[in-house]
Amino acid sequence: MSVEVEVGPQGATYFWGVDDQAREHSNDVSRTQIESLTRRLVSAIAARVQGSNPGWRRQYLQG
Repeated sequence: MSVEVEVGPQGATYFWGVDDQAREHSNDVSRTQIESLTRRLVSAIAARVQGSNPGWRRQYLQG
């Protein structure tokens, strides 16, 4: 899984990602669609990480 988002002065301009089925997705047309695709893929990545290693955040917390 992978995600790449390019952001310009007016917001997101390009999205490219690979989902958990190894399907590639891209969009450079609509900022709304780019934001939606980004949220969807980041949520899927976060769920996978949480399922694999529920305590991952503790590894990075600093006091």
